[in-house]
Amino acid sequence: MFHDVGLVDGLLAAGPTFDVSVTDLASRFDIRQLVVRTLLTYLELLGVLRQGMPFYGTYEAKLTTSMQALLAPFSGEARRFLQAIFAAAKEGRTWYEVEPARVAVQLGVERERVVRALLTSYFGEQLPGPCGHCSFCETGQAGVLGAEPTPAPIKSVLDLAEFDRLRQEKASALGQPRQQARFLCGINSPALSQARLGSHALFGILGAHRFADVLAWCAEGSGRGVDA
Repeated sequence: MFHDVGLVDGLLAAGPTFDVSVTDLASRFDIRQLVVRTLLTYLELLGVLRQGMPFYGTYEAKLTTSMQALLAPFSGEARRFLQAIFAAAKEGRTWYEVEPARVAVQLGVERERVVRALLTSYFGEQLPGPCGHCSFCETGQAGVLGAEPTPAPIKSVLDLAEFDRLRQEKASALGQPRQQARFLCGINSPALSQARLGSHALFGILGAHRFADVLAWCAEGSGRGVDA
């Protein structure tokens, strides 16, 4: 019940225009995806939300060659970035599953940069004309995203004393700045799951902040206490 209320409050505080990922919301608020979809449906029926422009939340890629051969034509930043995307993807037997929003948070970049990397320029595919599938081809208009609201200062959102106690108690899962940043941004990991921290009140509390900013804050405070 409390997670449901937190989800509704989070949506109402998200601003006039925002992207919604059922997977991300379910993970952040620890609610089943079916419940999240039901809540979104009710909010739309009540006139609280209105569906806007759809976008792909997940991309799947099947390699027809080795990873080394795929990366061979690229060099420098393009090669490193493409390699980082596949490293952050969920690898199955045959397919790679990429969630641009999650990967963007993990790499500390904008979601659109991840999407661009997955499209034609990075994979060397030259289209003879419009693809006919993206929102621009379907509507004839480029989507305009509003400026992201500036999140509240970390110190005003996070209970520093509680987080300090928790990271000492769960040092195996929260001993490193990156582990701490993943926990605070609501990004699960094997270590966090093993420590059963996914349902902790502080898990994902800084989800509105950029991962890179949270990581920098955690790195700055390591060894000196979190109130650095």
